[in-house]
Amino acid sequence: MKSPLMSWTALGAWLAVSPLLAEPPAEALRQPAEVLTIIVPVTVNYLEALPEGYAMDETRRWPLVIFLHGSGERGSD
Repeated sequence: MKSPLMSWTALGAWLAVSPLLAEPPAEALRQPAEVLTIIVPVTVNYLEALPEGYAMDETRRWPLVIFLHGSGERGSD
């Protein structure tokens, strides 16, 4: 016959461990979305070519031309 102390000890151990074995609620498994914003100072060298009369006529709309070159087409300046 088991002693009552052994039964209470086993019950106490089970009660202590059972929350650790239970599956956490679904809310606890969700990861919140995070946003990381980093402002890094950057120095960029570029060449600018403006057409004649660009500064004199602020109402005229001028096209923007961007030349994206490969590494073989870059200069040394």
